[in-house]
Amino acid sequence: MDTASHKTLADMLIAKFGKILRAPGEDGPKVTLQEMWGKAETIIVIYNNTDVVNTHPSFWSTQFNSAPWPNTADVNVMLDFLNRHSAERASALDDAFHAPQALLTPQPTTVICNICSTLKDVLARPCNRRVYRVAQDPH
Repeated sequence: MDTASHKTLADMLIAKFGKILRAPGEDGPKVTLQEMWGKAETIIVIYNNTDVVNTHPSFWSTQFNSAPWPNTADVNVMLDFLNRHSAERASALDDAFHAPQALLTPQPTTVICNICSTLKDVLARPCNRRVYRVAQDPH
């Protein structure tokens, strides 16, 4: 996007959500949902343009966001990745939001081997079933 488009988008976000945006502030990503809700702040905008972030103090830089992606079509590899990331995150002291992505990514072989099917049937449904089961497991 060009500079004018970034400005238009940023201004639109401020106009629409300005009163409920959570600015980075002193707490940064250590802010709790309870603290945000107590101030009626329900939206965090993480914006990938330094100039926009520098001119809009209610926007967060992408340095505050960690969203690791497993980049696999295999459910077991994805779950191992998420477990490893969770264990690593538990011992990390960095200042970032962490939102690991529980999704499967089609590889060329996924498409070739499933030419008569859909990505929804081959990847999305199996992924969702496994993630749901893992989320339901109390251990």
